[in-house]
Amino acid sequence: MFFARGETILQRIQCLPGNEQCCDCGQADPRWASINLGILLCIECSGIHSFLLWIQYSLPDMLKDI
Repeated sequence: MFFARGETILQRIQCLPGNEQCCDCGQADPRWASINLGILLCIECSGIHSFLLWIQYSLPDMLKDI
C-alpha cells in the first residue's frame, strides 16, 4: 500500500465514504478507530467503548469469585 508523503493510515481511512464522522454520535473528524468493529470514533465515544470492553473481559472473572 502506497501513501502520499506524510499521509497516515488513519487519514486514508477517514477519506473513505461514511468515515467523516463518529459512528456513534456523529461528531465530525473522528480520531480513534475500533479495529474489532471497523469503525471510527470521537474521543468521547472511544472512551465509552474502551470502558465497555474492559467490563466485557473483567466481569466474568469478577463473578467467578462470588
